[in-house]
Amino acid sequence: IRIGKECLGNDHPDVAAYLHNCGIIFQEQGKWKKAIKYHQKALVIFRSKYKDDHPALAKCHSALGRAHQEMGHPKEALKHYQEAFNIRKKGNLDPEHPDMAGSLYDLGSICSILVRFRPIFEKSFVRAVIIVILLYVAKWLL
Repeated sequence: IRIGKECLGNDHPDVAAYLHNCGIIFQEQGKWKKAIKYHQKALVIFRSKYKDDHPALAKCHSALGRAHQEMGHPKEALKHYQEAFNIRKKGNLDPEHPDMAGSLYDLGSICSILVRFRPIFEKSFVRAVIIVILLYVAKWLL
């Protein structure tokens, strides 16, 4: 990150990608607060450089959602998962795209925690499963 900032500048999209990747590493280590810090820094840079429907924004929001979910903050996780889904939808991803299935799965998993959203969970989870079946299982059988 330091070298990227020195060579490219503090607000370069590659620096944001480095920050996001470090956030992922901290998530894998279970260091959720540190992961959130890095994902938030990356998100600020990505927002300043990309349009509202860029996939990098959705990836940051998904990662932030996961970190908040693991920390026991389901409402904050839901906010980020919804934002990731909306970005991907706005970006004109095919409804059967694997990233859309991932967003639907994330929404379903967090909504299962927030019992008052149970109907959203069931609909999102079923849609995610259908997409996975269509994409992978059906092609494998052919």
